[in-house]
Amino acid sequence: MPRLKYPNIIKLYLCRFCIYFNLEFVNMDQQYYYYKAFGLLFKSCIEHPEFIAEPFASDPDCLITFGSVPIKLTKPDKTGGVYQSKGQQFLLKISHVGRYLIENGDTITIEMIPGATTRDIVVFLWASSIAVLLHQRGKFIVHGSSVMKGEHAVIFSGPSGSGKSTIASAFATHKDSLIISDDISAISVDSTGTPVVLPGYPLMKLWRDSSDTLGLEWDEERLIREKVNKMMVNISDRFVQHSVPLRQFYLLSYKSNGPAVITEIYGYKKLELLTGKIFRKNYLKKGESSTLDVFTEASKILPHVRICTLERMHGITHLDETVAMIEQDLMHSGVMNPVR
Repeated sequence: MPRLKYPNIIKLYLCRFCIYFNLEFVNMDQQYYYYKAFGLLFKSCIEHPEFIAEPFASDPDCLITFGSVPIKLTKPDKTGGVYQSKGQQFLLKISHVGRYLIENGDTITIEMIPGATTRDIVVFLWASSIAVLLHQRGKFIVHGSSVMKGEHAVIFSGPSGSGKSTIASAFATHKDSLIISDDISAISVDSTGTPVVLPGYPLMKLWRDSSDTLGLEWDEERLIREKVNKMMVNISDRFVQHSVPLRQFYLLSYKSNGPAVITEIYGYKKLELLTGKIFRKNYLKKGESSTLDVFTEASKILPHVRICTLERMHGITHLDETVAMIEQDLMHSGVMNPVR
């Protein structure tokens, strides 16, 4: 693909010219930083001091850059409330923040809206945009936070607000576990046929009450967005940087009263539950979420993984009891023991 150099006075025109003729626009003034996440090396125009920096590489897996992004795609295959997709192009539009163009599983171009902050951009970059990129690369990703307990990975999945990050953080804070990934867990199958969870990035997002319960100092400067009472927590000292064999998957939900209940799931229900927690499943093209590829990947994962539902009362009042119950369940099922 041609690469163009240009004088400063015509940057904008060249950028739009490159988009129109499908050429690669290269901003020579833009500084880049290198990070690893989900088994990929990212060359990013945005610096993340909390991330673990990687040395310069001439062949990163993905480029994240600022540039001009179209307002809409021509004849998109699918259109949602905030997105359009066409082939290996995906346009994500976030009001008052910016537009993200994710292409071919290897490029994310960001155009900020005037008044948006880098913090705003980052929130939708390392969640929705990265999810699209991982989908384009054929990765199996679920909505869940994962920890390394003993020698195995445990995923806590569920809808937003179900306590995924809180429970994972409780294990990392009080139970000598390590965080693998927060909110998005990417599962791959290694050369031995073993499903593994790929490390994400060393950050967690916690609500104020969860931070207080876990004994973490609240910092208004680290809110994920202005007026959103959720804080970014650096967990680089409790972060695992290698893939971990997956053995346990909990689906979290709430009940009106009574103690927490863990129920193991069997048969076809396991497949239904796992595929139902694919992250940003609505972004997939019509019918794509039920194609043979998705079920084939799930069928490779399921024989190795124990799947349970975990129902508990809303709130964090009984967090310690819930964590203790999970630990007992892991011990009883043998998940915490090394593979023989």
